[in-house]
Amino acid sequence: MGQVLTAAQGQNPAMQAHVNAGLPVESAAWGINQVCGLSRHAPEFCDQAL
Repeated sequence: MGQVLTAAQGQNPAMQAHVNAGLPVESAAWGINQVCGLSRHAPEFCDQAL
């Protein structure tokens, strides 16, 4: 999940979205919350993780 401002979103918003989407808790959830251009690499990170 990409997110720029995580204030008041609770702990680990990527995992919250992951679990609420019905995915298993045992699998990984990644949050990329960089204001810089790192978030454009999110698809690459996902591809590498698979």
